[in-house]
Amino acid sequence: SQQMFLFAISIVLPVLLVIDLILRFLYKIDLSYEFLILGGLYVLPLYYYISIIYELYKNNLQKIVLFVNLSGIVAKLILNLILLPRIGSIGALLSSAIVVWLVLVFYVHQRRRLAWLTS
Repeated sequence: SQQMFLFAISIVLPVLLVIDLILRFLYKIDLSYEFLILGGLYVLPLYYYISIIYELYKNNLQKIVLFVNLSGIVAKLILNLILLPRIGSIGALLSSAIVVWLVLVFYVHQRRRLAWLTS
């Protein structure tokens, strides 16, 4: 998880810059840097917790993954209802980024709990 996360950190910024250049010059779409930064923040946690999800499936703990996903959906809905009317599309991306980081915290906690139970 940590290696994948470090790898993601090293590639996300250059990839975001390339995406920005492509959108600006090829498609004439000028996104604010807020979009790009929030997009990067949205993607990073996935690299960390994907291996935790595989570990939970391996240990027949799909219920935890389901619970986390359903909780994330509810949290994102609530945040969207709060942020969308106030700050528009940035609010939607911000709510997504917040939720994936909360999901990361939960999965890290579950990994520690699982390690404690199996030791």
